[in-house]
Amino acid sequence: MANNCIPIFQVWNLKSQMIRRHIVHFDKIPMYNGINKVMGYDEIAIYSPREVIEYEANAFAKTFDCVEMKSKGAARIYEAVKNLSPEEEKAYWQRIDEDFQRRHDEARRKPRAGVHRYV
Repeated sequence: MANNCIPIFQVWNLKSQMIRRHIVHFDKIPMYNGINKVMGYDEIAIYSPREVIEYEANAFAKTFDCVEMKSKGAARIYEAVKNLSPEEEKAYWQRIDEDFQRRHDEARRKPRAGVHRYV
């Protein structure tokens, strides 16, 4: 196959907006690719602007907000320590650290699917 082909071709409607017609005809795309195949070229994907915009809106939708998570964590910690004396706060952080170390050690000992440890 040809190495210098265009893998994706996005078409913009250059006609008047009053016509509301697009030059991408989905029934003709297989014919375009058939000609490419006969000529020795790779198939191309032809997309309308609407398809590209909808894909980008879905593909890049935010599913995790790091700043929000950090703010919620900071608020939880603030609520937990706001009325503690310095000694109590130190004990709080020691408990948190011990709990983390315990969970970390347990997780390291627990076998995970597809992960092989060579010790």
